[in-house]
Amino acid sequence: MVDNQQTQAGTARPPLLPGNADSTAAPPTAASKASPETISQIIHTLADRADPLIRITTQLLERLLHAQEAKARFSLRMSLIACGVVLVIVVVAGILTFTGKIGGSTFTFLLGLTVGYILTFIRDSIQPPKSQ
Repeated sequence: MVDNQQTQAGTARPPLLPGNADSTAAPPTAASKASPETISQIIHTLADRADPLIRITTQLLERLLHAQEAKARFSLRMSLIACGVVLVIVVVAGILTFTGKIGGSTFTFLLGLTVGYILTFIRDSIQPPKSQ
């Protein structure tokens, strides 16, 4: 006779449920099903443990929301700093062009470069590039 933990080929098999003589036995009858008292006890046990789970879930979601808000604030600050730097560069280049230190074509090139940078920066802020 073969142990109920080992098959004839020697591979492990999950243990049989108590009261079942064979794993291929018929499903339990109505008489062997759990009583309403047992189900009630299970429900009460789960209800007693629901409060800590709700608190943990609430804390995790609050931290996630806080992290997303911090990320949005950081992104806004970086956008303002980048726009400020670009504005300073354009103003300084405009002053240098007005005084005749650099040519108009150089200013035009710089202006086109900064406009392209700003448009790319805005595009990446609205729709971040996909990681590969």
